[in-house]
Amino acid sequence: MSERSIFRFLFRVAARAPHLDRRTVLDRIVTGIANHYDALTCRLWTVNGSSPLAAADEDESLELLDPISRSRLREMEELLVGTALERGAYASALDLDVDGELTDFLHDVVEVHEVFAFPITADGRTFGAIVLYLPLASPPLAEADQQALMAVGELVRLAAHDRRPERAHV
Repeated sequence: MSERSIFRFLFRVAARAPHLDRRTVLDRIVTGIANHYDALTCRLWTVNGSSPLAAADEDESLELLDPISRSRLREMEELLVGTALERGAYASALDLDVDGELTDFLHDVVEVHEVFAFPITADGRTFGAIVLYLPLASPPLAEADQQALMAVGELVRLAAHDRRPERAHV
């Protein structure tokens, strides 16, 4: 997809958001972002959340990791989200890697090139982060991509303020 298509995708979801329940909007956001960047997974965290509010991990590859690797990945992701929220700017897992061990873990065990957390804001307030796991062969993110990922906040805010009951998933 081109840079413009991520904005087009977000615009389409925003246009449909008033007609959809919260869960559907959030699922479409993370799934669309994951698909756009061919990401292994995309997760949406909120400031007060102890787990992701929404996640796209279609092949469930992260869930197939051994428990120790999943725990390590979870700790890394929480630290990454905290760093992005504290900075008010994106954070990279490679920024957290002081001795190369995390890079080796991500490449060899998780099979990703990089993990980013992008803070999301709405109404001038940071309230969460998008976490994106990029595969080994992925190109670097352009400035426009970073802006698009941080612009997701207004769309998430729309979904969060939805008062309609969520549809049951069977």
